[in-house]
Amino acid sequence: QLGTAEIDGIVYPSYDFIVHIKGWMNYGYNSADNSGTYYDHTVNFQVGIKVDADGNFVLLKKVTDTDNHPSGIDISGWGRFCTFGTLDNSVKKMTDKLSNTIENVKSTSVEEFTENVDTFTGWFMPGCRTYTYKQEGISDYGDFYTYINYVQE
Repeated sequence: QLGTAEIDGIVYPSYDFIVHIKGWMNYGYNSADNSGTYYDHTVNFQVGIKVDADGNFVLLKKVTDTDNHPSGIDISGWGRFCTFGTLDNSVKKMTDKLSNTIENVKSTSVEEFTENVDTFTGWFMPGCRTYTYKQEGISDYGDFYTYINYVQE
């Protein structure tokens, strides 16, 4: 989705990607009810777009990982007794796998995305005057734009 990213105190137009991973389990045995959310993270990956003075695109990355503090699973009582404690181990293994997935999104996926974006620019400006670029943006229709500033000669 289109948005804005504040990076080093400056707001840039951005493309925002959100990854939300949640782990939930319901284990029931006899009258025991061992259910709940054991993992809940949201990763917000923003690619800010900046145009430097020469008209080149510069991609700025901002990644935030929010732990949504899941309530956890009550693994006491019959659930623990009837599984000989393996329920604890299963939850830990699943939590570790989801954590690894989040770390992969934050490192590998973010880097691969920004490395594969084509940043070639081909600006055409009539008038044969010297100019520079300023104030980037994304239109309501998803088009990228930048203003130009003519240099006084």
